[in-house]
Amino acid sequence: MPLLRINGLTEFRIPHPTAVQGTGGCFTPPGPGCGTSYRAADIRNAYLGLDPTILATLDGTGQTVGLLELNSFATSDVAGYDALQIPPLNSANVQLVSIAAPPPFTSYSPSNETVLDIQMVQAMAPNAQVLVFQTALGVTLRGDAVLHTMATWNPPLGSASCSYVFGRSDNSEQALAEMAAIGTSFFQSSGDFGDVGDPQSNQDMLPQTLVGGTILNTNALVKSFPAPGYPPKYYAGENTWNQASARSRRM
Repeated sequence: MPLLRINGLTEFRIPHPTAVQGTGGCFTPPGPGCGTSYRAADIRNAYLGLDPTILATLDGTGQTVGLLELNSFATSDVAGYDALQIPPLNSANVQLVSIAAPPPFTSYSPSNETVLDIQMVQAMAPNAQVLVFQTALGVTLRGDAVLHTMATWNPPLGSASCSYVFGRSDNSEQALAEMAAIGTSFFQSSGDFGDVGDPQSNQDMLPQTLVGGTILNTNALVKSFPAPGYPPKYYAGENTWNQASARSRRM
C-alpha cells in the first residue's frame, strides 16, 4: 500500500497562530473607525448592511462551522463575550471536539487566537453551530488528524477554517480534497503581512481559500439614547495589512 507521507521527521515548520497584529492600534493615517472595539452587531451591520430582513435571514440558522484549533481556550471568555453582545449570543452553540489534549490554557498562551476565531463566527452567524476541533500544538502532532475528522464529520460541515500555520502534508491535503468533494468550503488564514510569498506550509495546500489581511473601518455611530444608532452608510472601507504598517504598529 503506498504511503502519502510520514509526519514528524522535520522541524522546518513549527505550528503557530497567524495573528501577530493583535487587536489594538491603527494604521497611519487612521481610518474613520480606527481605535474602537467592535461588538458582534457592529461587524454584522458593517458587512451585511442595515436591512432588517437581511440581518434576520442571514443569521447562520441550520449551518455548522468547523474551526481547526491547535490550542486550548477558556470557555469563560466565550461566555463573557456572548453575554456582552446586544442581543446576547448563545454560548451553547459552541461545542468542543477534542482530538488530542492541547496545552493547558494560560493568559499568556496563543489561545487568544482560538477565542477570536470562535467570536468572529458568532459575530457573523450568531445562530450557527460552532464546532471547535482541537488538538495539540507540536512538531509531530500536526493538523492531519483534525482535518480528516472534519472531512468525515456527519453531517458534513458547511464551512471550516484555520488560523494556524503548520507543516504542509499530503495527508492534510487529501483531507482538504475530501472536504471540497462533499461541498465543505475551507478557509485558511493568510496571516498579518499581506503577500505570503512562498510560505512552504499548510498555506500552500490545495484546495482551500486563503483569506484575511484587512482592518475594518466604519463611519462614526450616531449619538442617541438609549443606544448609539448606525449611520446609513456604516461601512467605510478596509485597509490591507502589509509589512510596513505592521512594523509601524509595533514601534
